[in-house]
Amino acid sequence: MNKIAGLFIAISLISWASTWKQKRYITMIMVALSILYCSKKEEAPRPQTKKGFELSNTMLNSISLAKVEKKNIENDYNFYGKISADKNSYIVCAIMNIHESDIDKIGLGMKVQVSILSYPDKVFDGKIDKIFKSTDPQTNAVHARVVLDNANGLLIPESKATIKVLSLENNTALTVPTQAVIFDDNRSFVVIYKSRTDVKVKEIKVLKQVGDITYISEGLSEGEEVITNNQLLIYRSLNS
Repeated sequence: MNKIAGLFIAISLISWASTWKQKRYITMIMVALSILYCSKKEEAPRPQTKKGFELSNTMLNSISLAKVEKKNIENDYNFYGKISADKNSYIVCAIMNIHESDIDKIGLGMKVQVSILSYPDKVFDGKIDKIFKSTDPQTNAVHARVVLDNANGLLIPESKATIKVLSLENNTALTVPTQAVIFDDNRSFVVIYKSRTDVKVKEIKVLKQVGDITYISEGLSEGEEVITNNQLLIYRSLNS
C-alpha cells in the first residue's frame, strides 16, 4: 500500500467513524502518515555511467608514441657563410662568419646543421673543426671552418649557406617531440597514452623549441608517453 492510498483510507475512516474517540484515533494515524510521507526524501536517480573513450583498432595501429625524457637544454645559433671546396670532394668545408660579440657561443667540436638554397628542405650535418684567430677587416667577423660530408655531391662550392650551431647547457628539462604538441587557443597540449581506454589531454607550458625537440617547463612527468601522430583527431574527439 503506498502512502497516498493510506492517507485516502484514513480520511475515509474519519468520515465513517461515529464516536469522538474513533475520530481522534484515526486522526492521529493520519498525522503520523503525513509526517512519514513528508519527511522521507525520494531516492535520487543514479547517474548513468558515461561510456569511456576507447581507441579503435584502426586508430590504435596508426598512432606512434614517444616517451617524455629529461635532456640537457639545447641552444641553437644561426650564422651565415658559404661552401668552400672542390665539387667532387667527398669532404667539404663551410666557412662561417661570426661577429665578435658571438664568438663565445661557439667552440671546437660543436655540432652544426648546414642548409643551402638549392636544397632548402635538406640538412647537412657537420662540426666545427677550426676557429681562425684573425678578423676579416671588411666584415669585422671571425671565420670558423665546418667539416661536412659531401658523398652525394650536392654541396657546390661558393654556395651560400645557413649554418646552425647547436650547443648544450648544463641545465635539463623534460622534452617531447615537437610534432606531438598541439597548439589551440593560445595554449599548448599533448595527448597522453596509457592504454587504449586510458587516453587523456594534458595542457603543457613550453619552455622553448629547438628544431624537432620541444622543452617543457610544466605539465608532464618523466616516462609518460605522448602520441606523436594522429593526435589531433584524438584531441578533438576527447574535447567534443
